[in-house]
Amino acid sequence: MGGGFSSGCNLSSGVGNCATAWLMSNPLTGITLQNITIDGTNVATLPVGMFGVVNSTVSNVTIERTNTPSGNGTYSLLANVTYGLTFTNVTLTSGTALAEMGVYQHGNLTINGMTISGSAGGAAYLSAGANDSVTNMTINDAGNTTSRPFKTTATRHSTFNGLTVENGSGSLNGISLEYYSSHNTFSGCVVQNNAGGNGSAGINSFGNFNQYNTFSNCTVSGNGNVQIYISDADALGLAQDSNDAFIANTIGGSGMPGLLVYGANACVNNNVFQSGLSAGIEAESSGTMGSGNVMNGDTSNLTTGTCTAP
Repeated sequence: MGGGFSSGCNLSSGVGNCATAWLMSNPLTGITLQNITIDGTNVATLPVGMFGVVNSTVSNVTIERTNTPSGNGTYSLLANVTYGLTFTNVTLTSGTALAEMGVYQHGNLTINGMTISGSAGGAAYLSAGANDSVTNMTINDAGNTTSRPFKTTATRHSTFNGLTVENGSGSLNGISLEYYSSHNTFSGCVVQNNAGGNGSAGINSFGNFNQYNTFSNCTVSGNGNVQIYISDADALGLAQDSNDAFIANTIGGSGMPGLLVYGANACVNNNVFQSGLSAGIEAESSGTMGSGNVMNGDTSNLTTGTCTAP
């Protein structure tokens, strides 16, 4: 669980961004939390926390009216150092704080039905994990002006089916892929009406070695600034995203750019770009190509070629 890697990793010296793992001593196993509504109005700390827990389930649970917990940020649900957690039919709604879900340093997470929203918005963070399976997750970020509605950091080899991220009123993207988030598949996602400011996007891959991610059959529309942005480098110019794929998506947003690819070797096939984008496809790095895209009058400098999703 956790960590990242690069070609400069030296395990003997500890130099570089090496993959890491930890032994969990005496974890809690087989925990079940089900069929309950938790009112967070008068909760001084986070309503539900799971630390050092493996092979456990949370089902048919609602956590509502979460306020700002003391010393724990704004989480309604927080898990750290876990393996094999399953969340089914979970609803998080906020009071004065964001209704946030965070899962850190984990493996084999399963989510099947989760809704996050509230008066201050909603957000979900997955960090330092692998082999996650997320299905039918909806994040309504209306009212939030400060956070990223859905963010992965160092999340790998995971699938996201039916992920909806919408109505973010701030300037921090819809879906954010950061720091070694690689080999992930997003299928049937909906990313819409996230306001976005300068440098933000509906989907934003940050340029810090996020690679081999695939987006297919998604709808990305109405987001401010850019609909989809793949960076060529991080803020320090030390990294580059590459080898991403965009297959059969619908991309639109009046007066906004559609797909900006500055990372290398992307595959762009059979996408539909709605009319009125200020730019349809901008591919600025080597190796990016594709075919079968329907531009509806939008511009494109994509190199025509045969490519497949990673």
